[in-house]
Amino acid sequence: MDLGQLSIRPRLRSRYEAMDLGFVLARQWWRSLFLAWLIPSGVVFLFASLLVGERQWLALLLVWWFKPLWDCAPLYIGSRQLFGESVSVGSAIRAMPGMLRADWFAWLTWRRFSPGRAFVMPVTALEKLTGKRRRQRIGVLDQREGSGSAWLTIACVHIEAILSMGAAFLLMLFLPDSIGVEWYNADGPLWWQVVTNVLGWLAMSMVAPFYTMAGFALYINRRIELEGWDIEIRFRAMAQRISETKREKSTATLRSLVVLSASLITALCLVTLEPVWARTSVLDPSGSLHHIDQVESREMIQSVLAGDAFHQQETQRGWRLKSFDDEESEEPSDSWIVDFIQWLQEWNAHQGQIQQGMAFLLEVLLWVILAVVIAYLLYFYRKHLGSLVAGIASGVAPKRSTPTVLAGMDVRPESLPDDVPASAQSLWQSGDHRAAMGLLYRASLSRLIHAFSVPLVAGHTEQECVDLVAGLPDNTLHDYMRCLTLDWQRLAYGHQVIEPQQFKALCQQWREVFCRD
Repeated sequence: MDLGQLSIRPRLRSRYEAMDLGFVLARQWWRSLFLAWLIPSGVVFLFASLLVGERQWLALLLVWWFKPLWDCAPLYIGSRQLFGESVSVGSAIRAMPGMLRADWFAWLTWRRFSPGRAFVMPVTALEKLTGKRRRQRIGVLDQREGSGSAWLTIACVHIEAILSMGAAFLLMLFLPDSIGVEWYNADGPLWWQVVTNVLGWLAMSMVAPFYTMAGFALYINRRIELEGWDIEIRFRAMAQRISETKREKSTATLRSLVVLSASLITALCLVTLEPVWARTSVLDPSGSLHHIDQVESREMIQSVLAGDAFHQQETQRGWRLKSFDDEESEEPSDSWIVDFIQWLQEWNAHQGQIQQGMAFLLEVLLWVILAVVIAYLLYFYRKHLGSLVAGIASGVAPKRSTPTVLAGMDVRPESLPDDVPASAQSLWQSGDHRAAMGLLYRASLSRLIHAFSVPLVAGHTEQECVDLVAGLPDNTLHDYMRCLTLDWQRLAYGHQVIEPQQFKALCQQWREVFCRD
């Protein structure tokens, strides 16, 4: 990755500026991005349309579901051309299988409905990160741009719907009422299902380059912010200017000498040369030099222009818009549409049984994929589901893991002395007030977890621990924990030491609260 070849100005942008930059890049490279998405999806769409028969909606559903795979080719082109590398559509399509080879199943199952797909896909497709490293990387990148990528997905979904439905409604305006087609009817004519599917597929193909490049721009903007690309490029430019200045200083004397020498030589030549009238010279057939005047040269030029070399005629054929003055043809220009529709109807009449069989096989395949996904999810979460089912069957809640560290303190029973109040008073008398109060507070948390089964976890704060104790029927325990927590916070954060009598009272109350039978 050569930052010197970067085709955009690296600077900090807001999320909306970054998405607008992605749209600009998509307009600049739209042809290659559009073809890279259209060609692989079109092949699958064509074969699926021929196989499903009357259930044409299955073909469009299949293309829509595989969108993460089709987005790889435009992403490959954008990532290369952003750094000045020219990439062809064919090479981008050939690179598709290797971009999501590790996580293709995840992108087609539980990640399929991820609202930030365009923003996080470069982490897998370009950086080749998987598993824990991918989650950590996304956690860093997603701290600011997560909501922006979600709104990008919502906006592009609405644009696709507007384009597809608008094109279908516009086409319906030109159809006669006798045909009786509806916007989308699974039981309608086959040719109308094909037309609506094609419109939906074209709408997805037109929006996909903008969606992919906008998400990629969000990803690049976040990397510029984290890695300081703009600062690095400025340092490189500064170093280049310093080196150029040194070279200029070292060659200044030599350049002056060269200019002075050239000036002296030119002056000597001008003094010694005789004036010569400008004239035109040509070579005779014998090879000798012959001088001609202006009239002879004009006649020679006209004779050359009158030759065959300047009178060649060339016929070019191509398409042009038909004007109103052109003579109308005998056959209407749209007759091919009627022939195509009739061919579809005849083909459907003869191939109906084959289509139904293919549609049934495709439907079975989709159900099998769904079953495999469900089985994989059940296997992946088998431990959690097993504990949940066991708890439901026995009527007891699943066993919760007991924390060993809470609020930065070791709350294991074996880490505490046998006589907590006595050890705390000994520390207090030695002058280590913080350790004495910490031991008393740590022992209280340990007893709450192991003796009173209070559901404390490692992430709970001091106030959350007090709130959980408030749910117990023993109000004395809640009052003691509230007072102890307040005194501990004053000492730990405010460095305010309580009176010795108050600490002695806390130790005495600790015995009454936690050591009673």
